[in-house]
Amino acid sequence: DWPSPISMSSTVEVRKSTFVAHCTRLHSLSDLPALTSHLHQSTSRLKRATHCMYACRIASPVKSDVSSGKTLYRQDDGGEKGAGEFLADILEKGECHDTIVIVWRWYGGVKLGGERWRVIGRVAREALKTGGFFNDKQ
Repeated sequence: DWPSPISMSSTVEVRKSTFVAHCTRLHSLSDLPALTSHLHQSTSRLKRATHCMYACRIASPVKSDVSSGKTLYRQDDGGEKGAGEFLADILEKGECHDTIVIVWRWYGGVKLGGERWRVIGRVAREALKTGGFFNDKQ
């Protein structure tokens, strides 16, 4: 089991592509492989996702950094160019700390253009709000 609750968005289908997001607490970047392994084991369908994009914001483990408020960031586009940065921006604007949001997409064969950003943002924000991670200023 993962030590923190994992919240999930609803599943959104747009023109044959399917999107869903998960978010949880993440206190160390070294825990990222264990989290993705846990999610793959608990929901086997995730292994077949065409894209797995994520972003996380974590307080620095270095004491001098923590006292100065330094935050570590990690992101990955997962094949959706710019998606990691887009998700990182959502975390920053939502004042999310020690948090990771992962968006999974199963490509349905139809290019979505800019609509994919609306859906990625929608499922990410929903998972963050459901889990109580999101400062709802947006």
